[in-house]
Amino acid sequence: MRLRVNEALALPLIVSPMPKVIREVALSLTALPRLDGETARSIARPLTSEDRPLVEAFRAGSPDDYLHQEMHPFIGMVLDGRLLSLAHCARRTAQVCELGIDTLPEARHRGYALAATVVWTQMILQEGRIPLYSAEASNTASLRLAAAAGYRVFARGAAFEA
Repeated sequence: MRLRVNEALALPLIVSPMPKVIREVALSLTALPRLDGETARSIARPLTSEDRPLVEAFRAGSPDDYLHQEMHPFIGMVLDGRLLSLAHCARRTAQVCELGIDTLPEARHRGYALAATVVWTQMILQEGRIPLYSAEASNTASLRLAAAAGYRVFARGAAFEA
């Protein structure tokens, strides 16, 4: 089993995953994002409790999950009264916050998630916390977003599916 995990970890990120092995990467902010903060803030903004209907429309039945205090800050990209991308804390400790980012399929590849990620990262840094990003190694779109936002791989992990 250890040999299979070592083999999985040794594979480049772009190689197809091994059957029944999940590979993840953890990324930290070590570079400047491709999008400056001012431009990002002109695209994405913090969401408040007044935006609850937008969150409800974005993901039916989930506003309580998204609007829970531990998931703050919430950064959204809203266009024509519709929430298209939402950044939030997927995990939080006293020192660290891990990004959760969701974008509607029809709104992908337009820079909305990048803007929301950059604004979220700025707010986490202002809190004095360390922003982290993680993704499955096979999720190339997420890894491209992380790189564009200034995040770089610092750890890799592998686990077996049951």
